[in-house]
Amino acid sequence: MADPKITKDFTNYFNKNGNLCLDVDMINNKNISLIKNYIKLASKTVLEKREKQGIINKEIKIVVIGIPNVGKSTFINKLAGKSSLNVGNKPGITRNTNTWLRVDKDYLILDTPGILYPKLKDEITAINLALCGAIKEEILPEDYLAYQAIEYLKTNYPQNLKQRYELSELDDVETIILEIGKKRGCLKKGGEIDLTKTYKLILQDVKNARLGAISYERPNE
Repeated sequence: MADPKITKDFTNYFNKNGNLCLDVDMINNKNISLIKNYIKLASKTVLEKREKQGIINKEIKIVVIGIPNVGKSTFINKLAGKSSLNVGNKPGITRNTNTWLRVDKDYLILDTPGILYPKLKDEITAINLALCGAIKEEILPEDYLAYQAIEYLKTNYPQNLKQRYELSELDDVETIILEIGKKRGCLKKGGEIDLTKTYKLILQDVKNARLGAISYERPNE
């Protein structure tokens, strides 16, 4: 669901800074088959140390950590080749930290609930997290969040915005929102635009990637 060009920038950034980084696409199974090779590479030093100490057990325990609703449970299910964990397109699906899943004789994986900053550092961070479903949308007013989504898309992904809502021109944000409501039939009796319904439609489209692959941050931002 992320912009592949920006994802590539992130993987290059982390790899150049000494972190072992692999981008995966769990919808289209991109690089899923490479994950175990990366785990072995990341565990090489530990495994060599065990071997020198005469430890035969080569079992590797893996903890999967990330912000809410980024697909941690889906990632584990893909790696395991079976649906062992509940998944859903909203934060808070995983509730406990004692679910160990055996992938094969060499790997045990622990799923964890999503983690966030103890306190969000700024408003932009909160907006970005809400738009990608990492925090509940109710934390911010729907009208404000929808306005910010359209502003961001207009600036960074204008073609996605035009194509999704069949817009010929991109005027000011308020006009765009009204046009979306009109085109999508978000109307009250008498033909007045139902703004509440329009806001919900926009936010659902963004959250479910109906406007295409979108990223809200770039390396070094």
